Amino acid sequence: MVVLLCCQVKQARSVAQATSSLVNAIKGEALEQKDVDMQKRLLGAAQALADATYKMVEAAKVSIIAYDGDRCGRCYYTMMRNEKQIQCSTRALGHPI
Repeated sequence: MVVLLCCQVKQARSVAQATSSLVNAIKGEALEQKDVDMQKRLLGAAQALADATYKMVEAAKVSIIAYDGDRCGRCYYTMMRNEKQIQCSTRALGHPI
């Protein structure tokens, strides 16, 4: 289980770094948009992506702190669910991770 937790943390860190770059790129593109509707959609997508990433990272942290079997398992599934949300958000923008 310790190896699994280590891998989860590494994956969470890797995804967080990638999504951080993507969020910044989306924000930069939004600021360049003249279409206000498109700007709002891009900023909303960036916010959703940042929120999902935050939740995933928090779940990874909790899974290490709460290394006690059942609770750890729930944290793992929470982290995986948040990772799926990130994937869906990036696919919607045309930037799959």
